[in-house]
Amino acid sequence: MTRRATPTALRRPPTSEADDEPESTERPTLNPPFDVAAFARESDSKLRAVNESADAPEVSGHTIEDPLREMNERFASGDYSAALELAELILTAEPDNLEAAECGEDCRSTLEAMLESKLGSVERVPTPLMTPSKMRWLSIDHRAGFILSLADGVASIDQILDVCGMPKLDALRIIDQLVEQKVIALR
Repeated sequence: MTRRATPTALRRPPTSEADDEPESTERPTLNPPFDVAAFARESDSKLRAVNESADAPEVSGHTIEDPLREMNERFASGDYSAALELAELILTAEPDNLEAAECGEDCRSTLEAMLESKLGSVERVPTPLMTPSKMRWLSIDHRAGFILSLADGVASIDQILDVCGMPKLDALRIIDQLVEQKVIALR
């Protein structure tokens, strides 16, 4: 088939070299000057500083060399929350450690008794102090929200503890926090 026999619609327009380059008013971007050696020195010094600080880990000011002794000291000084945390950490590493298990149970029962004393009788009834629309804007976690949903002005603290399915100490702490935040009142 010759050029003359090709239909006009299928013919390509003639091209010239000037048509190959699109007309543009944009200027090319120039790369800023970059000193590779300076960047490498700076990165190396930052990396060394991070590695030096990683060589000496600190756990809240000091490392506990004898966790059992520390746990017993905390318990003896009346810091039951810290003693309980240490007991739970020890039990995580050594589940059969009877000393840590007994101390943890003693701490838990002491903290529960302290919270019950602070709240008054477990027969007291938590009553909401806010409307449900205001409660939506509270900054509380899902567990506190569940306890709050059970505080209907009819159920007692003891009934809430039975129904909530949480460890007693955790539920008492949440109730205490809700009272302190003036979200609920006890009657």
